[in-house]
Amino acid sequence: MKNTNDKCNLRHLIHSEILSASAYLERLCHTTLDVMSLQNDQKLREIFENLAFELMDLIEMELFLEQWSAHRLENTTPKEVRRLLQSVTELVNALFKLEVQNETLSIFAVQFINLLYRHGHKLHSFCFTKSDFEVPFPRLSFLAMSVGGEIVDDPQSFDWAAKEELPLFFIPDEKQNLEIIETGVSGQIHSLEIQREKRYLDLLNLGHREILNQHYSKAQDYFEKALKHKQSAEIHTLIGWSHALQGNYVKAKNYCLKAIQNDSEYGPPYNDMGTYLLKEGQHAQALKWFALAKKSLNYQNREYPYINTGRIYVEMGNYTKALQEFEMAKSLAPFRPEIGESMAKIKKVLSSANTANFDPATV
Repeated sequence: MKNTNDKCNLRHLIHSEILSASAYLERLCHTTLDVMSLQNDQKLREIFENLAFELMDLIEMELFLEQWSAHRLENTTPKEVRRLLQSVTELVNALFKLEVQNETLSIFAVQFINLLYRHGHKLHSFCFTKSDFEVPFPRLSFLAMSVGGEIVDDPQSFDWAAKEELPLFFIPDEKQNLEIIETGVSGQIHSLEIQREKRYLDLLNLGHREILNQHYSKAQDYFEKALKHKQSAEIHTLIGWSHALQGNYVKAKNYCLKAIQNDSEYGPPYNDMGTYLLKEGQHAQALKWFALAKKSLNYQNREYPYINTGRIYVEMGNYTKALQEFEMAKSLAPFRPEIGESMAKIKKVLSSANTANFDPATV
């Protein structure tokens, strides 16, 4: 039998996942509709239409039953579907805040989260085919992950080699028992921890949204507020990144060091430190930090230090080594077309005796 604390806390985790999943999908909506302005793209319209139909069917079946059947969205443009999604998210969020406790809401919550991630996967894949905009993946604390229909047992050490698809996130069956039982003081304390984690995630998502909008000072404010809720290597790295985007590399590097001190196995601050040193023209030092990033145990986007190392070798004129680095990056991230484009440019230079007219900045 489950511990009573676990049963209650699972509800808070599910609520947190609703907020995280909806924020992830909103980042993708913002990228495709606001940043890329692709609302008239036929493929994108199909993705949003399918999202609308599945969302309304889920609401009809699990929440409002026959009352919903009379209402159907007449206009399924991406922007209308986005508004529908925001409204449904607000509704579900309100129900959880009211602590409505019934099996129907619990079932709906998990199905809603998995629906968001299923369509988020389609939107994220669409983004990769259309541009090089980077949309952060959701956190994996409560989620499972699959690639090409295969469950990934250890996402942190997953090898992307020979994979052509982005990951699909979901709540697995074994985590879907949402029975709610009243708890004592210990459960309330743990509930506060869950709420703190939820607030941390909310601020993290708000910061990423401001980064997409190029409001770097606002993003920094959100990240610094998140730091008050959780002292993580991740948030120290993000604060450093926001400083770097404003041109303050001294503070950016200091926050990278704080991130490494917090968690020496977390890869992004090593790569970011190398990037900032590279901006300052310190190529040799940058290479050392990229090498450390490659060896880090916890790094989901492990291709970055290989790409950065390859760019340094291109600037140095060592195209053979540069190609080796980009080949490794390609094996780790086969879904990123710009890596293949850079490799093609380097191979073209290697096949030609004349490299005088080659511009390293194009790689």
